[in-house]
Amino acid sequence: MRVEKLASELAAANNVGPDYVEALGIAGRYHDVGKTKIALEILLKPGKLTKREYGIIKGHAERGYELLKDLIPREIAEIVLAHHYPDYPNAERFRELAQKDVEIILPLAKYLIVADKVDAMLYPRSYQPEFSPDIIRSRLRAKLKWMPGSEA
Repeated sequence: MRVEKLASELAAANNVGPDYVEALGIAGRYHDVGKTKIALEILLKPGKLTKREYGIIKGHAERGYELLKDLIPREIAEIVLAHHYPDYPNAERFRELAQKDVEIILPLAKYLIVADKVDAMLYPRSYQPEFSPDIIRSRLRAKLKWMPGSEA
């Protein structure tokens, strides 16, 4: 719920239309649903993850998309996927989407990315250390540089 609220608030503060803010809120609510398909030993592992384990964790967005695509509007499921899918705009499987859909999905996914990163830094995971306020500010500024309409 924290990511849902923060992503929606960021979008609303940047004058994103109410229908898109609502869609983003739904994507934020379900953005981690793919983690239900990841072994608890990895999700709750104390300390640093191996590269393989980290890859499995990062794959939760694709798992979430697969779970959601037939349950909620596809565009919202696409936002869930795009928030952790670095090649999203160029991926073969998304070429059937209209360019106008991609132009909506990617900016909305960026709000979700920032909200998810802030949440992860404020509420540490078992596999990630707590961050100091200075590190949080620095990382947030770096993320905000590519946010739509950002002056950061």
